Amino acid sequence: MLQMLAIVLERSKLIMHGKLAEEVGVAASDIIIGDNGLILEMDHTGKVFPTDNHVPAGYVMVDGLGVGDVGNIVLRDRQLMAQEGIFMIFSVYDKKNKKFLNSPDLISRGFIYMRENEGFINDIRMEVKRFLGKAAESGKLDISQVRNELRDHISKLLYEKTERQPMVIPVISEI
Repeated sequence: MLQMLAIVLERSKLIMHGKLAEEVGVAASDIIIGDNGLILEMDHTGKVFPTDNHVPAGYVMVDGLGVGDVGNIVLRDRQLMAQEGIFMIFSVYDKKNKKFLNSPDLISRGFIYMRENEGFINDIRMEVKRFLGKAAESGKLDISQVRNELRDHISKLLYEKTERQPMVIPVISEI
């Protein structure tokens, strides 16, 4: 009768366990370092060998009060912000006069240091103003659509200029 074992450990720990086994006299040919979820079988003589089968063995995330309650989209966003930074655009739209007020405020975190890149930031600000002005001229304005189009436009522009893709978050308030 075959018995099956499922291995669910971090690879680095498996490697350390393998080294420890060798240090205490286990033959290197008898040490199995498999991927997470690998199913091992044991025959009647006690010999263990890997199979071609795996069990689901994903990561369980612990976030604040919950365990495993962080979705893939949230994790992807966090990873993107950690690697590329975040670039926020704040603007106010006057519905009555059908125009955007003042110059948009820009905030960069983890993307570029704004004080050392004032010229670049001013160029981006002017492009945002141009984009929003053109959107306001169109008459009836769908703020949600303008946000999405602005995000895509500025994301593309930032990538062209820096070859980095920060998360771009446009915030447009209506008054």
